Amino acid sequence: MATYTGSEAITVTLVANTVDTITLTGAGTELRISQTSTTPIYIITAQPGQTPATPTVGGAGTTAIMTNYPVVLPWTGSGIVINVISAGTGTVNFILTNSKFAPQGDLALKADLISPTFTGIPSAPTAPLATNTTQIATTAFVLANGGGPGGGDALTSNPLSQFASTTSAQLAGVMSDETGSGSLVFATSPTLFTPYLGTPASGIATNLTGTASGLTAGNVTTNANLTGDVTSTGNATAIAAGVIVNADINASAGIVDTKLATIATASKVSNSATTAASANTASAIVARDASGNFTAGTITAALTGNASTATTATTVTTNANLTGGVTSVGNAATVVTNANLTGDVTSVGNATTLTNAPVIAKVLTGYVSGSGTVAATDTILQAIQKLNGNDATNANLTGGVTSVGNAATVVTNANLTGHITSVGNAAVLGSFTSAQLLAALTDETGTGANVFAGSPTFTGTVTTATITGSPSAATTTNGANGIGYMGLPQNGATTGAYGVVAADAGTHIYSTATRTVTIPANSSIAMPVGTTIVFVAATGATVTISITSDTMYLAGTGTVGSRSLAPYGVATAIKITSTTWIISGNGLT
Repeated sequence: MATYTGSEAITVTLVANTVDTITLTGAGTELRISQTSTTPIYIITAQPGQTPATPTVGGAGTTAIMTNYPVVLPWTGSGIVINVISAGTGTVNFILTNSKFAPQGDLALKADLISPTFTGIPSAPTAPLATNTTQIATTAFVLANGGGPGGGDALTSNPLSQFASTTSAQLAGVMSDETGSGSLVFATSPTLFTPYLGTPASGIATNLTGTASGLTAGNVTTNANLTGDVTSTGNATAIAAGVIVNADINASAGIVDTKLATIATASKVSNSATTAASANTASAIVARDASGNFTAGTITAALTGNASTATTATTVTTNANLTGGVTSVGNAATVVTNANLTGDVTSVGNATTLTNAPVIAKVLTGYVSGSGTVAATDTILQAIQKLNGNDATNANLTGGVTSVGNAATVVTNANLTGHITSVGNAAVLGSFTSAQLLAALTDETGTGANVFAGSPTFTGTVTTATITGSPSAATTTNGANGIGYMGLPQNGATTGAYGVVAADAGTHIYSTATRTVTIPANSSIAMPVGTTIVFVAATGATVTISITSDTMYLAGTGTVGSRSLAPYGVATAIKITSTTWIISGNGLT
């Protein structure tokens, strides 16, 4: 709520659905009301010294007013109190007048109704954008519709498309700094008439006359005759003879052989145009290497002279008739029968003989005595080394195993007695007592008779960590089928919240203070089916036995959920499936 006080006139800014209180202290018989709200205003009035009721929108006792509405006051004198409310926003003017609606106060300060002249900064409502009526336009309305400095139709926020179609001549009429005449020219393929281009930075020009300081010519018309390295007559040019040197020829230029001059320099074949090689290379000039050698395939020539070194000749052309060990007539060669050989290898004609005597007589160079089995791939030297190295084991053996040379024989055993008996070579394992077997063992534990898998009998104190197999298919010490304890050992954690672990199977969890003991889900600790845990509550201790995501039934009722164990209470929980427990006991609820 806002409170306004004035003499004869006051302007109020409306806040939707808010009651405002206006007090006018001047004199008048009527109240003139005008407002800009788009919804009606509702007023309740009272005399000076009285408080008008609180109006509501459309409520009882109110007067609904849109604009330019006179309210005749039911009393005379000065002052009026007005409460006003509206569902919308806007401004409201309240003016005290006489019965003729003439404003009170100094009439000289009031504007005429016809052709008034305002001073100062008069205000008026701003019409909505694009309003086209006789309503007064405020400066805000003019600026919003594109008016202001440089205004008119040349709007800065709209394109020139708002103008009517305009010719180039019409546009030239409003220009003040143009040059030339004619139609507008745009960038792509313009047609210019006798333009002055000045000095362009770049461009392509055709059909130009005059002298250009720098110009790339497409077609040069009427060239002056050229002289020097390149000469011309009209447009026909020619390169003068002897002008092109080696540096002017591109390395990739395809110059044909007919354009090459004859090489006149003696012994000159290797250059950038012609190469030779000492290797056997097709279509290449043969050159000797630094030693004077070269490689070739078939040489067809009339060779003379003697070869200091010759390899096997595939075909000898036009050989001179050979004499000596190999004779020939033309190219037909014959090996002359060798003279009879003497010495280690003898021969009669071409038939040779190697006797044992010279082989046996040869000294074994590099001999070292060795051992092993002679193999078919061994040389004579290797075989002799192995035979000689094994000879040390050939001493004749005596006793249980006898030998003559390397031939061994096992002597028939005397008849054995004791735990192993024998008749001849036939041995039998005799009977043993546990004590006799114990004497032969070195890593046993405990004493007494041996124990086997089926239904053993233990005596004394048996300490087990993990028992596998029988008895009774035991799995772990505290497993559901395990040997377990003779009693119920006590879990050492007696206070504080506690989570059951696998080692608690077969024990009792004793609580000396109020706390919560939680049985874990099978997915986190998979205790075997049959696992049994006992819970005991001491005096003054109340134990909440909870379970996580698995199910725990109360025996007798079948209800599920956590259980409360009262002081001196005892409860037993048994796992009956992988995810199900059942619990019962005294003091258990």
